[in-house]
Amino acid sequence: MKFLNGVPKWLGWIFKAVIYGLALLVILILLFFWAGKRLADNVETCEAQSGIRNNNQKSVLQNTQAFVACMQKENGMLENWIMRDTSATIAGLPNAPCKYVGVWESVRPQCRYTITLMENGIFKAAPIACNLSMSAYSGTWGVYENKMAWLDSRDFRWPIDINPIVAEEANSFALIEVNGTRTQFNRIEQPSPATGCVKPAAASAAKQSPVAQSPAAPAPAAIALPAAASAPVVAPVVPAPAVAAVVPGAVMVEAVPVVTTVKHGPAGKKARHPRRGPTDLRYCLELSGNYEIAKCATKDR
Repeated sequence: MKFLNGVPKWLGWIFKAVIYGLALLVILILLFFWAGKRLADNVETCEAQSGIRNNNQKSVLQNTQAFVACMQKENGMLENWIMRDTSATIAGLPNAPCKYVGVWESVRPQCRYTITLMENGIFKAAPIACNLSMSAYSGTWGVYENKMAWLDSRDFRWPIDINPIVAEEANSFALIEVNGTRTQFNRIEQPSPATGCVKPAAASAAKQSPVAQSPAAPAPAAIALPAAASAPVVAPVVPAPAVAAVVPGAVMVEAVPVVTTVKHGPAGKKARHPRRGPTDLRYCLELSGNYEIAKCATKDR
């Protein structure tokens, strides 16, 4: 460059870098304009080939995936690089994470909608208050790499509506629209158990192994004693068959086995009363009065 003659060498390098940089920028802009025109032409071609606007035999997602596959085939390297995010997102659907399933209120400037996101990838939108449109619509939704894609069943749109997810919390999140505005989503209803997105309740406690228990001893029989009678003094228990007797006007208490007071003989051995034994309860019951029965059952003779 002759106009740089006499200019310091370091300053000449700066001028060259600026000139070459501007030339490269112009070339890139021309390439992107050319790639944009190619993309527009391919959109028309693939709309006709895929029948995406009037093919009712397939779902909107299937039609969109067929359209994107056609675009990848028709595009060159530069066009496919430009729409790489769109291609990856559509290829990653269906994907409906449970944390987004449920009923939401979407709020954007001049428009509020109720959005129902289903576990099968279908969404339904009903207007609450909107100055732009008051029509309900539905379609397919999905998430890929923290971006939410919307495919409207009413009409095909290009570029496809893919929005980054931001400000995500337990019951709210926001989407960045194509024009840079933000749509806020606030949860209205949690998903129902029928969606399969509700975790089953954890077991309250682990089952314990059964513990062997000894058989319960049979309850003692009851014997009627006078209400005013004092509690009998029980001597060492001698097993006896349980017998129950009911006397009018008596209070029912637990039966006391008939026992005898043993006496130690001169040799230190125990001896039973010659007149009574373990089965002498019948003898006591043959007495006429309640007092005599009690006395007979407890008194040493």
